[in-house]
Amino acid sequence: MDASLMILSLAGAATAPAAPPVVVGQHYVIGEGWGCALVAADRQSSWECWQAAPSVQAWRVPWLDGRGMAAGPDRLCAVEAEQVRCVQPPRRGDTAPRPIGAPPPPTARAPAAGASSDPGHSFYDDSRLYDGLVGGTFACPSKGNDIWCAGDNDFGQLGYTGTPAARPPLLRMWITENLGLGTWHGCAWRGGGPPADEGLYCWGRGDAGQLGVAAPDVCKAAGGKDVACARRPIRVPVPFRLPGLGYAPNRGRGDLRAGDMFTCARPPRNQTAGIVCWGASRDGLFGSAALCPRGLAQAWPTRRGGTIAAPGAACSPTPVAIAGSDRFTRSMGPTLGGRPTRPPEITDAFDVGPRGICMVSDGGDIWCKGAIPTPRKLAAASVSVSAGEDASACAATKDGRLHCWGEGYSPASAPDRPVAITFEPLPSPPANPNPAPIDSPAGAQPWGATCAIHRTCERVARAIPACPPGAQGISAEAAAQAAEGATVSVEGALRTGMSSTTRKGCSEVDPETQKPRPVQACCNRNSAPIVVGGGAGILLGGIGCLGDESRLCCDVAVRGQTVIATGKLRRNQDVIGAAPTHRLDDAKICEIEARRQRTE
Repeated sequence: MDASLMILSLAGAATAPAAPPVVVGQHYVIGEGWGCALVAADRQSSWECWQAAPSVQAWRVPWLDGRGMAAGPDRLCAVEAEQVRCVQPPRRGDTAPRPIGAPPPPTARAPAAGASSDPGHSFYDDSRLYDGLVGGTFACPSKGNDIWCAGDNDFGQLGYTGTPAARPPLLRMWITENLGLGTWHGCAWRGGGPPADEGLYCWGRGDAGQLGVAAPDVCKAAGGKDVACARRPIRVPVPFRLPGLGYAPNRGRGDLRAGDMFTCARPPRNQTAGIVCWGASRDGLFGSAALCPRGLAQAWPTRRGGTIAAPGAACSPTPVAIAGSDRFTRSMGPTLGGRPTRPPEITDAFDVGPRGICMVSDGGDIWCKGAIPTPRKLAAASVSVSAGEDASACAATKDGRLHCWGEGYSPASAPDRPVAITFEPLPSPPANPNPAPIDSPAGAQPWGATCAIHRTCERVARAIPACPPGAQGISAEAAAQAAEGATVSVEGALRTGMSSTTRKGCSEVDPETQKPRPVQACCNRNSAPIVVGGGAGILLGGIGCLGDESRLCCDVAVRGQTVIATGKLRRNQDVIGAAPTHRLDDAKICEIEARRQRTE
């Protein structure tokens, strides 16, 4: 991956350590024996990573930018110039990313038939990776409500025949409403088209029932062994329907998940008795041993190409519920008189990996099954299961603390004992070169409560010259009575007017999806005018303040000093509330010397 894709700039030199960093929302990813999280403290943020150990100390990765990034068991991937770029998990001391494989040629992927090349396209026309869109050996970015896949194609997991293409085609799964990727296979719910075409489609490796239907093709596994596979998406008959766009921006991971040799779904509560899965589970997560293909338990395939014994394997060629997975429910949809109008649904706060499943209740209780134990004495807001072959998981608490447990973290004698992840302190907010910033406490504005980006001032305040001896002006009230276009000189205190921001761009909740925005979408530009005089005052045209939700950077130092502002008087249109009714265009200001000495 090009390093420029994954740069997060923390401007300024480090000074005294800030408050202990905490995880921002659900911005953390877990791989096989490693993890990374976006942490924040005192308006500073950084991605930090760690290796699994009984005592975990994370370290900052300055070049890592998690925007558009998704994780697999052994890689971090993102899309750059319509190409998937993947890097190895960061190691302590890495100063740059370590790419996986040779960089692909700088060619754009072929557009779909009828697609427009108009540069004014929407973000749906750009290829993007979201949480859950990286499998064990491949990734499937979304584009225009469809998907395309890149990576290894030994088992047809890219959804087309042949060697991996420089310009992978769309899979024509429009509209892709849910997507789950396993180690060597993928499944998606196709909607939006003719009813006969809607439903579940799967592709890739299919020798253990993970596709949910007989695989029509033959692929070669390690050692030349023939295995069943599907090199193109094939329709899978299932007794349920999955609603909604599950992969689109800020909409979570949807209702499909996949392990190494199985697939899981969260159908509506009235259609099933819990999370349903099909295929083969190494740890007996569902199904029975009698339904497993012959020899699978003695030679379970691994991602690295070998095999291991799996004496606890269990299988089911058709969807079957995981026992106990209906224990956590939540009410969704509208309410009437404070009561839900729909029956409760199985919680969508769950995650699945090759070694098991974990779920979180609205009250913070955690339940796991498979080889992953339920952690002791831990309440959480979210949970993530390792996508690798290790039986481990991590969970974030409501106050941003992160704990991991299972293989690599907990003692062998107590695999359910959570281990706290300790994050490296972040530097204090950088010194501001602007002599006139107006700071407010971090998170003081309601739309900036989780905003961790702190912009430096792009505007540097210019000095205000001293007024000539004996210079005087009129009050703001008197100036407001002057004729339109008259040149007036207004004397009074210099102050900032009411600040404004486009709350849609900085809101904690996306108004379209009604889901929390990622932290990088926060900190929208915030502006404020500069006003002179008492009462509503007179607005000074041509100068002002610009910043983010925690800092305004002004063109001139605003300290309440007495100034004289001279310019042409104009009436402001569409005045709201106590805003100034008039302004001075091309205002020139000077500071009265006596007042200057008094304020310094």
